[in-house]
Amino acid sequence: MSQNNLNSKTLNFYQGLMCFPKGLKEMFSDIKIFIYSSVPMLLGLGFIYFSFYYGWDFSTDIIKKVLKDVFPIWISEKSYIYKTIFWITNLIAKFVISLALIYLSFIIIQIISIPFYALICEQVLSKRKVFPKREFEVGTWLRLTLRLFVFSLFRMSVFLSFGVIVFVISFIPGLQFLALIYSCYVMAIDCLDYTLEIYEINFARRFGIYFSHFGFFMGITVILLPTMFIPGLTLIFLPITVIGSAVCFAEIRGQDEYEKLIT
Repeated sequence: MSQNNLNSKTLNFYQGLMCFPKGLKEMFSDIKIFIYSSVPMLLGLGFIYFSFYYGWDFSTDIIKKVLKDVFPIWISEKSYIYKTIFWITNLIAKFVISLALIYLSFIIIQIISIPFYALICEQVLSKRKVFPKREFEVGTWLRLTLRLFVFSLFRMSVFLSFGVIVFVISFIPGLQFLALIYSCYVMAIDCLDYTLEIYEINFARRFGIYFSHFGFFMGITVILLPTMFIPGLTLIFLPITVIGSAVCFAEIRGQDEYEKLIT
């Protein structure tokens, strides 16, 4: 297959769609990868349950206080107009707060999961002989984890500036879906970032990959988007998608990046 085909938007989008099934297959074919990926899943489910348990009640209380201040005293809470406006605003608030909680959970869990994702991606790449297989060393693992952590903070600060705008827009009825797409796209980029760090790809080249492989990330976004409507499902899909991203990258560009690394 030619290099042009490898870099085509169509193939990239298809590879993005295939990330989840490939990741699932890889996870169940390797016991180490299965164990490493199970930890982020369990942490994610625990955190999302805790967040929603308190977050949903919090949104209801806030809406009640706001409406109490906004509505004239002569409009009863039992009136039809009050109940209608309360139902609509509470529904929008729950949606927005749920989105914020999922995104916050994603950020926290992804940071906590960095050490496990580093092990997963290296295992996937070394199995395909596009990265040298090496014995586990605590020092090497900690350095990789630290580099991933630093870049994650840097990338988050970049995308957060856009995320604030999208978050504000999400309060406008009908535009919440835009916020969902943006959140999933950021998650898609993060899924591949662990593999890019294994190859020690610098910031400039990494952001170049984000733009030149837009179709690839949109393919992953399409996979992640439906999971946003079921609390907790996104955080189950993410470790599998991280594995699948490493597999797809190894197939598309692994050999080229390996040669750059050793020369």
